[in-house]
Amino acid sequence: METQNNFDQTQNANMKPCSSCGNMVSKNAKACPNCGAKIKKPIYKRVWFILLIIIAVIIVIAALASGGEDSDSDNQPTSSNSGAVVNDSGESNLGQSKVEIKSCKLTKDYEGSPAALVTFSYTNNGKEAQAFDYAFITHAYQNGVEAEKCYVLSDDGNYDSNNNQSKEIKPGVTIDVMVAYKLNDTTSPVEVEVGQFLSFDNTKVTKTFNF
Repeated sequence: METQNNFDQTQNANMKPCSSCGNMVSKNAKACPNCGAKIKKPIYKRVWFILLIIIAVIIVIAALASGGEDSDSDNQPTSSNSGAVVNDSGESNLGQSKVEIKSCKLTKDYEGSPAALVTFSYTNNGKEAQAFDYAFITHAYQNGVEAEKCYVLSDDGNYDSNNNQSKEIKPGVTIDVMVAYKLNDTTSPVEVEVGQFLSFDNTKVTKTFNF
């Protein structure tokens, strides 16, 4: 008797009423044997519902990941339209060296034309002696146009035409390097830019000076 009751309970667990006629049918049946109505699968067993859940999970994971990247990017250099990574703090490690754009002052070149004299701080963090102009390449822009490098009068402060640009320094040593750029006028801001010389790393250090 007990065995029969267990059998009946198992059978009832595998049965459900037909939504059309109410007759008990197997949960695995595709149609009701009494009225012929199709037996629909529960929504959570349908393929489209499972795919929808998977897509939703992927979207949530992607959103969380991008949110984390956005928060981290607040403390990272920005990317320019050219693909270069721009650090506008005026100071950074580039490759095996450190550079700081320290100052910029108005002066005159040897022809008497206005010029900007920019002072850089250069630290060699590499393993071999290296000069500033072999570690970095510098540019200055005024109104978006590149300013040409020039020579200033030798009696302008401690500057001479060679300065420390080509002097090699040993690892751990820091020196100041001066570079002069010819200006179009003495009122427009000058944007100074430093990048690595002969490198695939497009990171740039920039600083803008107003006169």
